[in-house]
Amino acid sequence: MRVAITNKSLPGPEALTARMVDESVVKDNEVGVSNKMKAVFYDKCGGPEVITLREVDAPIVGDYEVLIQVAATTFNRMDLWPRLDENDENDASKKYPIGMECSGKILRTGKFVAGWKQGDEVCALLQGGGCADLVAVPAYHIISPPKKLDLASAAALPRAACLIWHCFFLMNKLTNGQKVLIHGGAGGVGTLAIQIAKHYGCQVFATAGSKERVELCAALGADVCINHKEEDFSQRVKAETNGAGVNYILDCVGVNFLNQNIKSLAYRGKLIIIGFEDPWGFVNFNSKALEDMELEIMGADLNTLHLVEKARLLLLVKKNIWPLVEVGSIKPIIGRTYTFDKAVDAHRLIEKHGNLGKILLIPDNT
Repeated sequence: MRVAITNKSLPGPEALTARMVDESVVKDNEVGVSNKMKAVFYDKCGGPEVITLREVDAPIVGDYEVLIQVAATTFNRMDLWPRLDENDENDASKKYPIGMECSGKILRTGKFVAGWKQGDEVCALLQGGGCADLVAVPAYHIISPPKKLDLASAAALPRAACLIWHCFFLMNKLTNGQKVLIHGGAGGVGTLAIQIAKHYGCQVFATAGSKERVELCAALGADVCINHKEEDFSQRVKAETNGAGVNYILDCVGVNFLNQNIKSLAYRGKLIIIGFEDPWGFVNFNSKALEDMELEIMGADLNTLHLVEKARLLLLVKKNIWPLVEVGSIKPIIGRTYTFDKAVDAHRLIEKHGNLGKILLIPDNT
């Protein structure tokens, strides 16, 4: 038996697991290039030093999958949590491939895949495993990249665009004139969320943790930019809205901002939690304010969505966001680019919040 990395959606934080196949059905050069590839992953908890770049078996392409030669992937905070989970069993058989989205060219299609061919440029939404030379992904989780955007940069869009569209327009109904507070405004999701909310006519509030990051939020169009390390953002929000508050908060911080978030919301406002600084933290909060103001707290995680929901999201993003990218109204913000062999440095950068926008990782031979 041999292990092949695949992108079948499974529940839990270790959603990307290994698929076992019989070695006898794998022929030489079945994937079109080689039966081996380089991939970045970690198989135990710890600091960035547990991340390794190794030669592993290439993925085996299912009947409804395509094999992508990766041009670029990104590093997201979601890639951090299994590595930092102190409650993990540290089972050496568990491997956590890095990379929740990618761009590249199709090398091979499964026998039941229609509409795609070898050589087509695509970007993909993944459960993990994008930080590798090759990745196999269901054909319904790929779309063509925006025109006029280079292929590597296209890797910075699928996950953030899908998450934002899901939060703003499927879970909720963001409309012109509403007020939105976006935390982590200088990060990979935040930089895109500011641009999308502004395009749809919202007044945008953004928080960030340094002067440089606040300036980036302003350059992207945020109306009110707040350094959360220097002032209480809830007081600033209330002052700027004459005490009314904002309609929506897109929050990547979690419990550390919860009470300030509640104070920042308008009547019937909604807090959408998409991430967390401390995934195991707890906090006491004023539950009476939820009742009095009829507030809602909701969470969003693309990894828990059904395969069909993800496919639908990608089509909606292609229809509604890609045209804005193609005319230059919206652009991915890419702060740093690393080769796969420098993945440890990328992890260290994002752990200390040193990134502006997305972090790209590209194969060593690019």
